[in-house]
Amino acid sequence: VLWIELITNDQSNAAKQLEKMLAQRAVQLSSQQGSIAWSPLQELAAGLSADSALLKSQELKHHLTIMADKLPSMKAVKIDAGLVANAGGNISQQIAFALSQGNEYMQWAAENDVDPDQIAGQLHFNFAVGSNFVLECVKVRAFRWLWAKVLEQHGVKNPQTFVSTETATIGYSIYDSHNNLLRATTAS
Repeated sequence: VLWIELITNDQSNAAKQLEKMLAQRAVQLSSQQGSIAWSPLQELAAGLSADSALLKSQELKHHLTIMADKLPSMKAVKIDAGLVANAGGNISQQIAFALSQGNEYMQWAAENDVDPDQIAGQLHFNFAVGSNFVLECVKVRAFRWLWAKVLEQHGVKNPQTFVSTETATIGYSIYDSHNNLLRATTAS
């Protein structure tokens, strides 16, 4: 089993593209793990789309349905709090961003007759980590605890949270490559 993250410009058909690609390679679809880096809310937050995320409700529902049916071990929506960190945001702001976007998807699920357990299981949270080892570990633990409380409020019976991290791009110096190497090593 290998981890796949699909990044595409045609997000509404990403699940179909991935299914087709894996079928061509004769890969068993149900066992694949990974995520599709798509989020209508993320596009709105990053300024990539002027459309309201609510206009994409049918697209999102279709995407989630295909993912649940054909690729059940993969995550359908990625919430990237790393954008906040790499823009200079602190740990609290990253957690708040991830919680608010996750809650928005849970609210959307309730309004569109999507099973809350299904949407909760298809979310992939990503954080950017810096070189403060202890605080970065605490950030992920605090987020998991708070997210469990949000899921409890939405009636999710089996809360499973998938969190990944990446090295933050902010905080590096142009002139001091040796310190950058130490910072990146600690963040890793």
